[in-house]
Amino acid sequence: MTIKSRKLMVALGTLLFIIGAVIGLWLMVVSAWGDLEAMLFDSALGSDEPLKTLDCPTLITPSEVGIVSASYANNSDFERKVIIQTHMTMGHSYLITEQRDENMIAPGESLEMEYEVFANQAAFHRLILVRIYQFRSFSIPSRSGSCGIMVVDLPQFTGSQIYNGAFGGSLMLMILGIGLRMQASKAQKSLTKRVTNGLIFLGGEIILGILLTMLGSWLISVLVVVFAVIIIIGILSFLS
Repeated sequence: MTIKSRKLMVALGTLLFIIGAVIGLWLMVVSAWGDLEAMLFDSALGSDEPLKTLDCPTLITPSEVGIVSASYANNSDFERKVIIQTHMTMGHSYLITEQRDENMIAPGESLEMEYEVFANQAAFHRLILVRIYQFRSFSIPSRSGSCGIMVVDLPQFTGSQIYNGAFGGSLMLMILGIGLRMQASKAQKSLTKRVTNGLIFLGGEIILGILLTMLGSWLISVLVVVFAVIIIIGILSFLS
């Protein structure tokens, strides 16, 4: 392998890695942004516990109907009436639709509820905000949960296709980029090797951040983004 071909592999590998990293960071920021906005949405009512069963899509497109779901358990020994109040944006952050449901839940049973969301509900044409509040009922504590659903204007796809494609593409491009750089590593200078190691670490941070947002740990993923920026600055200082 000639010096010119090695340099070409290093440059191509770096380019592929950068594209994959940008896609991964976009995915992480989009997920964290939605949850951050949702945390501030209609948060006047406090609750005893978080509504951990709330499940929302991260992305939807104008061509699909998003499904928000949550379950409510009655762990007491008596039948209980559970009152659930759901707020969603309707095209603007200050226009909110309210749905109130009252259901009897048998002891030891749980109630599963689903709510449809549409792209035209997005505030700022970008983000659908949802807040669900379950009122206290005797021994059943009050619970509250929120989520933000990003609207992506790609009607040819579904939100899950975009999310999974972005995650898979980011991972594949970063691995391919690192592989090309390592392929030319036998004759690399120590500085180039250190940059490659830094990129490997950065790629791991990005994948970790995406996985954390999947689990709903958006605050930790924000810290991961900050740490990733610090790594990028360190890598650039080596190159300067």
